[in-house]
Amino acid sequence: MNIWDKKLAIILPTYNESQNIRLLLNAIYKVVPNASIYVVDDSSSLENVTIRKIAASYKNVAVITRQKKLGRGNAVLVGFEQALNKREIEYFVEMDTNLAHDPLELPLLKKALEGEDAQLVIGSRYLSGSKIVDWPIRRLVLSKLINFFLNLWLGIKLHDYTDGYRMYQRKAVEYLVKTGLNERNFIALSESAFLLHKKGFHITEVPITFTDRRHGKSTVGSRELFISLVGALRIWLRFEFLHVKKNDLLPALLLFLLACLFFYKIFLHYNEMIFPAYDLVGVYSFWRIFFVNSFLHFGQIPLWNPYQFSGTPFVANPSSGMFYPFNLLFFLFPTDLVFGYLFIVDIFLIGLFTYLFARTIKLSNWSSLISAVTMMFSGVITVRIIAGHIIILDTILWFPLLLLLYEKAIQQRSLRFGVLAGLPIGLMLIAGHTQFAIFGLLAALIYYLLRMISGKKISKFLLPFPFFFVFLAIMFGDEITYYIFQIFHHLTIASQLF
Repeated sequence: MNIWDKKLAIILPTYNESQNIRLLLNAIYKVVPNASIYVVDDSSSLENVTIRKIAASYKNVAVITRQKKLGRGNAVLVGFEQALNKREIEYFVEMDTNLAHDPLELPLLKKALEGEDAQLVIGSRYLSGSKIVDWPIRRLVLSKLINFFLNLWLGIKLHDYTDGYRMYQRKAVEYLVKTGLNERNFIALSESAFLLHKKGFHITEVPITFTDRRHGKSTVGSRELFISLVGALRIWLRFEFLHVKKNDLLPALLLFLLACLFFYKIFLHYNEMIFPAYDLVGVYSFWRIFFVNSFLHFGQIPLWNPYQFSGTPFVANPSSGMFYPFNLLFFLFPTDLVFGYLFIVDIFLIGLFTYLFARTIKLSNWSSLISAVTMMFSGVITVRIIAGHIIILDTILWFPLLLLLYEKAIQQRSLRFGVLAGLPIGLMLIAGHTQFAIFGLLAALIYYLLRMISGKKISKFLLPFPFFFVFLAIMFGDEITYYIFQIFHHLTIASQLF
């Protein structure tokens, strides 16, 4: 007699599924009568009482009640933690409680798990041999779009990232419980697969029959696509882009301490403006005060600056930097003080991005650190500090990050890094001095050409990038020309008035 089901634990995350739970338990017991079943219930108290009464009539069924809905990913982890307490358990299954998944296919998952030496088997709706029954066409199209995007962004060769019919080996479950999941909604299914893939666990798929729910109403709506976009971005940023090696932490700390040491007077005179250069006092500080006061006192964004020349556009003037994220600090702290701390942040980020770029092109830690310090205190940077050109520093600091992302896109042939390269470009454009953003875009084009000359193969999808840069440079170059003519026009009016 086959008694493998004694080594099997099944996790059933439930939310208002009292109409389906008895039917599902009956179907499970026909296939694996000795399995340990854990129902993790986020339902209301009344619904939970019903589920507990139903579960009490079955052996080996434990109901874990939670006070509020914490999401599928967290529910499955809670069930895994309980099941791990039984040392005899070797196979762990999660499945939907809405009768979408057929327990008759459990042996197929086990066969694939052992036959392909995998640690995770996903029941896929989109393999040859898969069947989808009674699912609305809108849900099918939406699911395909989500899986297409996840495959493009997360880069695992899976056909179905979001189906919840899965069987795990014990080691994979132990790793997931130890690591934890940050996503709460259905995107947690993609996060768990991504984590196991990055750790080197083997993942495979088998075709299944997927049936639309018989009772109840799905809690998933059209916001699925948006959740998948945001969730996939968070997953990738957390485990790929923001993943810092331990031997890079000390150089990053040294760069921060150098930036603070260079501006030590800011800490000694924390209630005064430091480096009161002409442009900082005469132009930039006045613009910030004008912007903040207009918004706080009148509840309006100033479109026009009546105090410069005979009046000039304010929002349309790139140097106002109204929409630059760092400038939100001026709403929270006194204007004079914010400038000093922005200098520290800008210098540190210039050094940090330069260091990370140097590491990306395979320089050693010390060589990268020297490169970063050289960039932080180079003539082009320090002269801007002396002149009080905080807006120019706000623009320049993103250029090393642009090169870093572009280099990673080339090395890994990754569209994800190519898309993220738009972030520093956008920040350079809205920081203030648009001409420096243009210089950065043209420099990125030169860097691309050098990489081409070096003989490195570059993915075809990256080929349009330089031309996009040139297009942006021309477009914003025309904007600057327009502003120059505006200024000349106002100067003419001013000369006539005086």
